[in-house]
Amino acid sequence: MDCIPTSREVDNALDIEVDNLCDAFFNSLYFNTFENECLFESVEMREGVNSVADYSSDIISTGSTGKILVSSVSPSFSIDLRRAKKIKNKLRKNSYRFGNMSLFSSGFSIFSPKPLLSFPFPIDIVGVHNLTGRFINNSILKFLSLGDNFIFNSYSVSKTRIRSDMADFHRRIRLKAEFQHSDSDDMPVFYVPNTTYQPARGPQDLEAYIKATLLKLDSELLLVTKSKPLPSSFLVCLKSLRLALKDEVVILKADKGLGLVLMLRSDCLNIMLTHLWNRNVYIGHDSLPSIPAKFTELRSILFQSGLNSNSEEWKYILQSISTTVNWGRLYFLVKVHKNSVPPPLRPICSQLNTCSYFASKYISKILVPLVKRHIPTYFEDSIYFIEYLTVTKFDKPVVLVAADIENLYPSINIEDCIYRVNLFLLSVNSDGLLNCGLIISLLRFILSNNYFEIGGLFFHQISGVAMGTPCAVMVSVIYVHMLETAAMSTMDANRKPLYLIRFIDDYFGIFLKIEDAHDFFISFNGQSTTIKVPMDELQVSYLDNNTGVNFLDFKIRQLVQEPFLCTTLYSKADFHQYMHFGSKHPRHMKTNFIRSELNRIMLRCSTLSDCILAFERFYNALIKRGYPLSILDSIFQKHHTNCFKISDLDYKGKRLQYITSCLIKKFNRQRLSPRVVYKRKAGSNVNFHDVLSTAIIDCGPSFSSVFHNRDPIIVSYKFNRLGPSILKKLKNFG
Repeated sequence: MDCIPTSREVDNALDIEVDNLCDAFFNSLYFNTFENECLFESVEMREGVNSVADYSSDIISTGSTGKILVSSVSPSFSIDLRRAKKIKNKLRKNSYRFGNMSLFSSGFSIFSPKPLLSFPFPIDIVGVHNLTGRFINNSILKFLSLGDNFIFNSYSVSKTRIRSDMADFHRRIRLKAEFQHSDSDDMPVFYVPNTTYQPARGPQDLEAYIKATLLKLDSELLLVTKSKPLPSSFLVCLKSLRLALKDEVVILKADKGLGLVLMLRSDCLNIMLTHLWNRNVYIGHDSLPSIPAKFTELRSILFQSGLNSNSEEWKYILQSISTTVNWGRLYFLVKVHKNSVPPPLRPICSQLNTCSYFASKYISKILVPLVKRHIPTYFEDSIYFIEYLTVTKFDKPVVLVAADIENLYPSINIEDCIYRVNLFLLSVNSDGLLNCGLIISLLRFILSNNYFEIGGLFFHQISGVAMGTPCAVMVSVIYVHMLETAAMSTMDANRKPLYLIRFIDDYFGIFLKIEDAHDFFISFNGQSTTIKVPMDELQVSYLDNNTGVNFLDFKIRQLVQEPFLCTTLYSKADFHQYMHFGSKHPRHMKTNFIRSELNRIMLRCSTLSDCILAFERFYNALIKRGYPLSILDSIFQKHHTNCFKISDLDYKGKRLQYITSCLIKKFNRQRLSPRVVYKRKAGSNVNFHDVLSTAIIDCGPSFSSVFHNRDPIIVSYKFNRLGPSILKKLKNFG
């Protein structure tokens, strides 16, 4: 039964969502600053506990054994109930203090100009957008400027978990040794990973390496030191943010990775309601459909399409039956780069772990090669775009045009989309290998079952394509392709664009005349009642104005007496929150992203002067993020262009060489297999680089075939990060 929730019901539901967010975030963040073993060996508390509620909410249940389970420490870690109550009573009496701050009164109003806190390292305010209309304490702004990926402290991980990670690593290198000579073409496109499969023992030298790493790990674990608690200034800011989040402020992620946004709760709700009350897009429900009934419907679709229940496709599409399945979750990103007050929101409905998720992935896997092969305007990779602009000469003036389709995903009519995708599939299925009926039936199922929950209320999206479903991009690309093909057919051959490329909803074209460009987009707008390119926002550049057009992260223009188009780096904003040097990320992550960004700048800047300016802006931005000059100077000077010491001609030569090398890597499919990766669940103090070094044994031929004489890449995850913790549940309402 359809229903329309009242504004009060929505407000109450979203208030509950905020409270759940705050409790979950701060309980986890504060509680994990404890030393796991120390906490229950004595009642002496360390920095980190915020209140009795923080502690007691982590106590899940009691059993007949008189033990309690603490979720945020370890699923298998239990303590005596009487001892826990003793600690809890001590907290209630507020008898513990750290520094000059009480456990219960360490926060302050974020709208107060004081206090101004001292942080462990300098912090510049970057990428924090205060849309509350009120003054925000400078210390809070600095704290949020650390970025949503800033790592405070690594989780304290037991030695058992570290050994478990090592066992998983050994399993994966044995798998690689077992299947390294298998032909990749023998691997089915659709397969369900078998996580219980145990590979056979590897070659002798590989097993010797595994034994050596275990011995090295045991010796390193004896030297492990415990993690340090959070600095007092961080704890005060976290406490203050908790108070603000519970009362009147929400923190959202900005679109395009442009930082964090602070908004008043009332403003956020008003903007969000403009989306949810659109009855042409969303319909409210008092409950969600039965998930088992939807799986039954999905089975019926597969059976009617002629699939065998033992086929790889059947198992792939229905593999989520054995896992926990939910309906979608809606969240919003704030478009701070739009010059409007209040800023618009970008709605995204995540379909992860829904009954249609793997059906959507199935469609995406089929459509990707078709799109690459049959849609000439598809923007596959920026390196191909750069290659075209670098080698293509224009002997006479041309008109550069950039355009953006307005609200593409929400504006797609579902029935029209299914119809045009079906036409595309029929046109490319000349060999009859595609099961078009199955693809269209699954697509209809996916687009028609976009249900989601937000703050305890239930909605059904009846129009548009959900951004969070895996096939959304490919379906949208095909749909727009059919529209532009129809528009192109109305134009004479001598008026069609010399070059046309599109990245989902962003167009770049090269025309001979301005009138040709206008006629093309006018014809394009006439192909659908909902998909439009705003003609007043069309970017046009030619020699007389030479302003250039902006397409993705490129600014493109034509210079006088220059046969090649000139490109430079373009950004919608200059307040990106690059990783702060004070974060607990591994050192190689802090340096490698700088090298990658330098390469990106060089590829986009066709002239030396533009490259130097972009390098200088990036250099200054990194200084604001706390990077030492010695590290920056070393990385910038060792960059292969070294643009500060070469001529413009040499720069163009080195840039062309790098473009060529990128293309060779792209085309060369016979590269070495991916390097071995060790994944650790947290950043413990174990020196994994020494533990996993391939130098601990003599490398034999079979060993080298797996490792290629290179040490494994060490990847850490599940860190104590600011952004994901704050936004974990907050994203569900805005």
